[in-house]
Amino acid sequence: MTDINSKVSPEMFQSIMLDEIAGRLGDLTQLIAEQSPKGNLYSLPITVDTLGEKFIILYQATIYNDGASDVYVLRDNNRTLDTTDVPIKSGQSLTIDLKKQTNKTFWIKTKAATAAVRIYMLE
Repeated sequence: MTDINSKVSPEMFQSIMLDEIAGRLGDLTQLIAEQSPKGNLYSLPITVDTLGEKFIILYQATIYNDGASDVYVLRDNNRTLDTTDVPIKSGQSLTIDLKKQTNKTFWIKTKAATAAVRIYMLE
């Protein structure tokens, strides 16, 4: 039986502390891996209209306006486009970087009948 008043040697204490640190580093490594992109890139060509098209971003997305009409990216599809909305003009792109894994819903709309858009998303 071990005496409760016995002292722990410096070497034993160091081993215990290193084991504790290693366990915490393993937890942090797993957390970082879960929040980092897997590196898969998806391309999504879509045609948008005045009703809007929904898409979900996990990490990052770049939206290219391939059509002649301006397109708008919104967080709320129930909102009417107004003069405060900044368009993605024909030939321009917009990159949305969420910095960590989240599932955020966005909408793309146009004031014209239709518009052609490509979305590249990183998973």
